Amino acid sequence: LVEPNYLREAAMVPNDPEYPYQVQTPFSYENVTSEYFDIALQAQNEVWIAHLDTGVDYNNPDLSDKVLTSLGKDFVNNDNDPIDDHGHGTGTAGFILNKTNNGFGLASIAGLSNSMLVSVKVLGSDGHGTSAQVTSGINYALQLAKIYPQLRVVNMSLGGNGASIAERDGLAQLALQNVVVSAGAGNDHGKDNDVNPFYPASWASVLPNVISVAGIDWQGNVAEYTNFGPKSVTMFAPGDGSTFVLNQQLAGGAGTSLSCAGVSGIVAVICALHPEMDARQVVWQVTASATPRTDLLGKCRTGAMLNALAAVTGSFQAPNPDVVSVVKVKWSAGNGGTLTIRVTSSDPDAVITAIGFDATVKV
Repeated sequence: LVEPNYLREAAMVPNDPEYPYQVQTPFSYENVTSEYFDIALQAQNEVWIAHLDTGVDYNNPDLSDKVLTSLGKDFVNNDNDPIDDHGHGTGTAGFILNKTNNGFGLASIAGLSNSMLVSVKVLGSDGHGTSAQVTSGINYALQLAKIYPQLRVVNMSLGGNGASIAERDGLAQLALQNVVVSAGAGNDHGKDNDVNPFYPASWASVLPNVISVAGIDWQGNVAEYTNFGPKSVTMFAPGDGSTFVLNQQLAGGAGTSLSCAGVSGIVAVICALHPEMDARQVVWQVTASATPRTDLLGKCRTGAMLNALAAVTGSFQAPNPDVVSVVKVKWSAGNGGTLTIRVTSSDPDAVITAIGFDATVKV
């Protein structure tokens, strides 16, 4: 496969490090309550989260016991030490998995669960990377998922323009391993991702295991910075908060990076509570339990915002999808040619997904 090497970048909008805003406020918007933490404490089946970002400061005492350093990978410097040299990755990792109820630092969405982080560095010290580096990170997560079934979540607080087919194919293969991908919808200040896609989040419109997450601000409103998309964005979640960056520095931040990190944390807790759920069921659990809001209608597919407590306490049975299986196709093209399989639906809102092709060539 030959394609352009698109730019990818971190999806957080940083603000003043002393911004006096604590993570508990976005928690209140998404219904992260004491009851939620009681349930998260019961989520003791081991779940791994592949974290594709600028790396992680695994020396931070709030994260040190939560990072599987032996499995870390750096596709920027091409080594096995994905230490964070920017800060963005440590921030999003902490939002997902800071140790909680330990008398230090900040609480997190999945910190009480038996979840672990695999740090995969795909963005450099300037917060930028390429689609080739991101694809390498996706394929590494896929490789691990085939060996370790406890890898159930991939967090991608990054993105950019340009549709990388290699990225898409890797994400589709993750679906076959029951891995859910949470991706930030981007911070282009009101851009419609249906018109101008933001990848990899926009693959949510065609891949059942990808959740594209837009942002709610610290006042509970649609964030000024966030992108939206009636079909390509799945849901909204709070994207403002405080988290650790480098050298244990507490910093305020805002962006869909934190929005999708929050969703990744919820997905990890659900997988730990219900290891029998496949990726499609987990995505349905997260989206069907979300809180509908009139101001989100026409801005995302669900018209709703993440509801953490409902996601871990409710029971939402995913509908059975209509499946079309092509058992055998005989095709002769001489020295070359193209085989096209076209699938259509009478439902204008249908999401048509094509994954899991096996091709056998006989000479």
